Amino acid sequence: MSRFVAKGIYDWRYEQGNTVVSMVVSPEHSQAAILAVQEMRSKELIEVIIKENKESRTLKQNRLLWSLISHISDVVNGSHIQEDRDYIYGLLLKNANVSYVDVEAIPEAQKSLEEQFRAVIRLSKPFSNDKGKMMQGFRCFIGSSQFNTKEMKELIEIAMDYAASLGIQVSEIKSLEQEYMRGNYETEEN
Repeated sequence: MSRFVAKGIYDWRYEQGNTVVSMVVSPEHSQAAILAVQEMRSKELIEVIIKENKESRTLKQNRLLWSLISHISDVVNGSHIQEDRDYIYGLLLKNANVSYVDVEAIPEAQKSLEEQFRAVIRLSKPFSNDKGKMMQGFRCFIGSSQFNTKEMKELIEIAMDYAASLGIQVSEIKSLEQEYMRGNYETEEN
């Protein structure tokens, strides 16, 4: 399957009632468009799906989010090791009403869940099921990697509000925000 982004789409009537559809493709997507045409040229029928292209979250947004998460984790957990940051990330996703799946599994399954989902939060203390087996509730989130810029902006705003509620100084948040706007803030990215 071939994919490319077009800047515009046009149509006009052609002979015998057929319609010709053409698209304007920018230079950075032209090679993909050319390959798609070459690949499909010999096919008798092709399926075309056209949908709006939403800009995915930017690297700048991602850097700001993870910087905020690190600051929040320093206050909440006293550190910003990966496990602590992932916990904060999961809380932010939960507060943003991001879709998730709740899973009951043996407590040892957490590692496997963390390999399949971006953030995993323990929901309760381990409990015994009907058969006497120890189980654990987990909330599993896919994460923000598929967010568009609007969704990511909303998640960043939730992180900023949470940071402010923890007493992280507005000046620190504003400084991070200014660095974000300039694209200068460097931190680990996930």
